[in-house]
Amino acid sequence: MDRSAPGNAGPPVPPSPPGGAPGHAPTWNCPECGSPFPHEARFAAFVVCPACRSSVVIDEKAARVSGTMATLAPPTGPLSVGAIGTIGRTPFRVLGRVRYGYEAGYWDEWYLLLDEERAAWVSEDGGAFALETARTLPPGRIHHEDIRPGQRLRFGKVEYHVDEVGVAICEGGEGQLPFPIVPEERVPFLDLTSDESFATIEFDGDTVRLFQGEKIDPRTLHVTVGGGNVDTLATERAGDAERRERIAKQSGRQAAIDCHSCGASLGVPEPGAAHITCEYCATEIDLGLDRAPCPECDRTVPVQTGRGGASPGRVFLTCQGCRAQFQWEPDGNTVMLQALASGKKPRIPFRLGQRARFEGETFTLIGHLRTEERDDGDVYRTDEFLLFAPGAGYRWLTLEDGHWTFGRSVNDRPRVAQGAARKTRFVCRGQKWRVFETGRSEVTWVDGELPWIATVGDRLRYLDAISPPYLLSGEFTKSEAEWSLARYTTREEVAKAFSIDPKKLPRPRGVAPAQPYPDRPGLRASAWVMLAFFVVQIVLLFWAAGQGRTVETYAFRHIDYSTEVITAPFTVRESETLCDLVIESPSLDDQWVYLDFLVIDADEGVIHEFSDQLQYYSGYEGGEKWSEGSRRSKVGFQITTPGEYRMVIAGESGKRERPENFGPDVRITVREGIVLKRWFILLAIVAGGWACGVWLHRAIFEGRRW
Repeated sequence: MDRSAPGNAGPPVPPSPPGGAPGHAPTWNCPECGSPFPHEARFAAFVVCPACRSSVVIDEKAARVSGTMATLAPPTGPLSVGAIGTIGRTPFRVLGRVRYGYEAGYWDEWYLLLDEERAAWVSEDGGAFALETARTLPPGRIHHEDIRPGQRLRFGKVEYHVDEVGVAICEGGEGQLPFPIVPEERVPFLDLTSDESFATIEFDGDTVRLFQGEKIDPRTLHVTVGGGNVDTLATERAGDAERRERIAKQSGRQAAIDCHSCGASLGVPEPGAAHITCEYCATEIDLGLDRAPCPECDRTVPVQTGRGGASPGRVFLTCQGCRAQFQWEPDGNTVMLQALASGKKPRIPFRLGQRARFEGETFTLIGHLRTEERDDGDVYRTDEFLLFAPGAGYRWLTLEDGHWTFGRSVNDRPRVAQGAARKTRFVCRGQKWRVFETGRSEVTWVDGELPWIATVGDRLRYLDAISPPYLLSGEFTKSEAEWSLARYTTREEVAKAFSIDPKKLPRPRGVAPAQPYPDRPGLRASAWVMLAFFVVQIVLLFWAAGQGRTVETYAFRHIDYSTEVITAPFTVRESETLCDLVIESPSLDDQWVYLDFLVIDADEGVIHEFSDQLQYYSGYEGGEKWSEGSRRSKVGFQITTPGEYRMVIAGESGKRERPENFGPDVRITVREGIVLKRWFILLAIVAGGWACGVWLHRAIFEGRRW
């Protein structure tokens, strides 16, 4: 299969027949039925006759019929063959369409003429659009069977991540195309993404074609002629009674309505009604949605992503009544896929069809998956709720252990191995991430509407990386790799979004992988302030240790202080100064010394009276030396007036508890200008304790996370 325009790759085209105004395609007559059809000679070599569906190949000499093309389902988006509009400021005209089906659904490729000068392709998949260009790769450069999801391929300066390896089937085409197509043709393909773009590689025999493109914001795609969808509910309201009845019959709305939440039968709604409320579970049911009949029973299932034919495409539905999973097409066709296990329905806090408001958009809960992981006999369950909003697309709301995340699929592909070790660091989207865990999970429950086939028993590998409050998750199967980015969301935020009481939601247990540390306003700043204050106190502590001037030093023997001794005068030069006595006894061993002090002024008035004791003991026990006590002590006192002062000292010494008539020598040093260090120590303890407490609490929080 080849989507490239003639002149680049493809069959030669004949010269244009005469006739046709500029900007309009000249016409040919169908060789089968004779009906006229348009043909752009410069860009199209294959046309599907709109009258008889004949496949017409046009070469340089004539047009010939190569077969009959099956009728495709009507497009579900804004584009259609013949539509005219603009992409941004670039005008386009739709020449043709090719539809490809694959395991998870289908996509449409629209062949466009831009500016009436050049051909291009627009890919439409599930409401997402991309503009593509094509080129042929050198033979033998790449082989489909050698590629696995997660690999990286480089083309030019762009490196791509392989997201999916699969085989598509051409379901048919319409309009003008640059190549002949064959229905049911199998086309191996690769889906690739890079940080800013994406690509598809298609294998057609020995020919390998690379299609590179960028996403188109749907808001920049405007159709002025043709295209569009019809809202059957709006049409029904506008018509008369007879016409309303006819439209209701054609759209299937005249059938009995079943509640998509509890499965109860609600009867036939009144003509023109917009909503109906389930009398059993109080779910409000939007009657403007398409409804798909279950192939296994007589119930109907709403298509939450569609309104009056405006569904983004093929979806997969689960019947609430018989648990049948079936495929629904926008043209109303349904295909039975399988009967899902009918086990006990999980208890969840929401109902299918319930609405919630996130990020300024109103979403509808359309699907529910439950996965389980088993580890050493323990079972870990995760509930994933699929939300949809027409203007925003799909979002995932995930519940695990009472914790919530809200996220979406992303094109970013991090450079990290699928089996990377825990706490492996890497950078993605300009953020630093750490691998939280890798493992395998299994789908145990499927409900509602999904844009792909999910089956009970499906198994996948996953990788979760965190950069709180964000969670980057990869899910991997044999043929596909998908990444999503989610943000941690509190129970209160979820309750507010669904307009329910937070108490109706499960309480969080433990610390979630992406849960941010609950910083109170200013708490982290206060820790840094306290740390700075702690450093200041340590500096002041060292400064205080260097203060003080020695005034006098005295030495006494036991015979001196055992009676009473009056020291020689010592002179204090500063007023209101803090002094201290440094009392030392280097020879003290297994002894104690007790001393009483009187500090007297020049008039022999007592201004201070205090006592102090030295004791020191040591020995050996179990081959190790031990000691207790100290041979040195300090006593502080304050002098208010400069001048001469003396001390009266009396004391005793002894061993253990018995005084003795002999004892060690004592040396006493008098100092002035002392700065007390105890306040600096106390403030340092308070400041350091505060900072350490904050960081310790954070460390404990992180420890509980991991």
